[in-house]
Amino acid sequence: MRPALAIMVKAPRPGHVKTRLVPPLSHDEAASLYRCFLKDIFSKLSSIADTDIFVAYAPEGSIGEIKPLAPEGFFYFPQEGMDLGERMSNVFKRLSSSGYGAVAIIGSDAPDIPVEYIEDAFKALDGKGADAVFGPASDGGYYLAALKRPLPALFEGMEWSTRTVMEKTIERLDSLSISWRLLPLWHDIDLPVDLAFLKDNPECPESSAYLASTGPGLKSRLD
Repeated sequence: MRPALAIMVKAPRPGHVKTRLVPPLSHDEAASLYRCFLKDIFSKLSSIADTDIFVAYAPEGSIGEIKPLAPEGFFYFPQEGMDLGERMSNVFKRLSSSGYGAVAIIGSDAPDIPVEYIEDAFKALDGKGADAVFGPASDGGYYLAALKRPLPALFEGMEWSTRTVMEKTIERLDSLSISWRLLPLWHDIDLPVDLAFLKDNPECPESSAYLASTGPGLKSRLD
């Protein structure tokens, strides 16, 4: 069966997304920028061949705010779980139980993520390769997780949004004797300083253009 790729997204609502970018952005601007993140990432994912693309969205009932931003051919289901770890674990369980032998999950905080990294993750899982692949993020977490089978122990009781998430995940992989590979380091756009990654960036045209459209007002706030 083709591999499955799921992207974890939120409805782009002011006050609920990218709140750590406020200030210098307003809540409305942060939500508009996140909407651009989704457009950029969805566009990238549509170029990945021979892979089924799933959008795991939150909150439940918000599909009408998200689906219009994506190309045709994606599949949708709501996230389930009390915290990020439980929600991710449930995505792996859901897609594995549907027959997928290789499942990858990415977040929606890196609109310029190289498609090649995602493709390399599936290559590493293929055949007698790794059983787990992670893409480490510069903030200590990870931007991608890919598994051949569900491994709930990797996600239970983790202190999310800390600088030790990737480190502790590797410790758990080793304790479970799981063969693993790491992709190149990449960045999320979470803090005001991260907005520099979007400036004149052709890999995320919607996000880059929106940031430029805010004009000198934003520049003065960043300064």
